[in-house]
Amino acid sequence: MGRIRRVRDGENGATTLEFVIVSLVLFFVVFTGASLAIIEVGGSTGSNAAREGARVGILNYVCADSYPGNAYAGHDSCASPSPQYQLIQTAALKQLGGLVQTSSVHVAVSCYAVATQTGTTPALESCTSGVVTTGQDLIEVDVTYTSDSTSPFVANTTHTQTARMTMIGLPNLGATTTTLATTTTSTTSTSTTSTTLGCTFVSGNASPNPVSVNGSGKLSSNITVTVTTSGNCSSLVASVDPGGGVNETATLAGGPTSWTGVVDGSAKVWTSGTRTITITASGSNIGTVSMTVS
Repeated sequence: MGRIRRVRDGENGATTLEFVIVSLVLFFVVFTGASLAIIEVGGSTGSNAAREGARVGILNYVCADSYPGNAYAGHDSCASPSPQYQLIQTAALKQLGGLVQTSSVHVAVSCYAVATQTGTTPALESCTSGVVTTGQDLIEVDVTYTSDSTSPFVANTTHTQTARMTMIGLPNLGATTTTLATTTTSTTSTSTTSTTLGCTFVSGNASPNPVSVNGSGKLSSNITVTVTTSGNCSSLVASVDPGGGVNETATLAGGPTSWTGVVDGSAKVWTSGTRTITITASGSNIGTVSMTVS
């Protein structure tokens, strides 16, 4: 009986050892497989992020390559980072998922001129309205990020996903205007920020402000109107009612982001009060600037 008991105890010990070994191997396979699946999900979302950024970029390409660290930062009076780059960056970041290290994400934007000759390699160019040929040239969005590993056997991996699409831009069509931000007050003026199908009003001011009226009802000086836009704008005009119901207008010159014009203060009779200068692009309202006549 004692011998039989010893044999059975030995068999039980071997079974336990086999179970432990098989369990460890199975655990390793399952855990590593899950980690690789999560990494694959991260790669898929990275591709989606690059494509989504490019979709935004084909419409908002002007100044899209102006951001800190890029060779084209600040070109053509573009902000750095520009509003267009921030739109692309935000769109890309929203698509990232999985175990992505958020702090590691970098979004790069470039524009490429596509020659009409077959087989010619696209050439790098600045994302500028006067340079880009819409319907032909490409915008490239590169999303670089690091994925965390959930397994000690799989290292953290860094990926770069790229998407290229043809730039088409957005024209100013009709009077479709969408408010993007609430009224912002500064020491010189109040401006309302809005956009008309890609043409975004960023800020504006009038100088001098306030301005006084002389004895004949004329302004003591002309009004200089300065406007900053996203860059996708054309044919900017400033219009203001002096108080008699007939507007005084001024064509704004400049671009692609900075515009200036002068409103004649002596052509009409002005009355005291707050006046709203309406800014239009290709006939559509994109924003307002307020001024005080005293």
